[in-house]
Amino acid sequence: MGGRVIPGLVRADLGYLHTGRDRGDADLYSGDLLFAPTLPIVHPQVGIRYQYQDARYGSGSGLGLGGSLFVDVFPRFQVGVFGFYTPDKTTTGDLRSSTDYGAQAKLHVLGSLSVSGGYRIMRSHFEHGGDHDLYRGPMFSVDLGL
Repeated sequence: MGGRVIPGLVRADLGYLHTGRDRGDADLYSGDLLFAPTLPIVHPQVGIRYQYQDARYGSGSGLGLGGSLFVDVFPRFQVGVFGFYTPDKTTTGDLRSSTDYGAQAKLHVLGSLSVSGGYRIMRSHFEHGGDHDLYRGPMFSVDLGL
């Protein structure tokens, strides 16, 4: 779920992901604050993400940097990439670092409702649990902007 904080300039997003038992049985919560200028054809976003991860390997939170870049292919249809990195200097608890990146296609259905699909890799390093892919595979989402 997301929405424009300052229309044409800043947006905020909230996210939740639950991974299966084969990927750490993790619950991941995130909140993003992104600089997102309104531009024709190209749609960049850059900013910060706070996340909390609770996995069988450990739990903790962190503040990361990243963003996305989407390009209009057809009216109401975009393709793009996204990525966030949370370094060990900004984490607490068992979480030591985290990366989240991928590629997706997005279709704007009506107004602020969009659906997207793509491929995502979310990898985290835990203090006593080591490196683990918490998610790697196809993704699908429904986004409702407020």
